[in-house]
Amino acid sequence: MQICEPTEKDKGKYTFEIFDGKESHKRILDLSGQ
Repeated sequence: MQICEPTEKDKGKYTFEIFDGKESHKRILDLSGQ
C-alpha cells in the first residue's frame, strides 16, 4: 500500500490486521505527521 501526499482527512492512526491462514499479524501506521 502506498499513500502519496495524504490530505488532512487522511491523517491519523491506522491499524491493519492480516491473517495468513495460521496466525494474525497486526501493523499500526501513524499518518498524523507528529
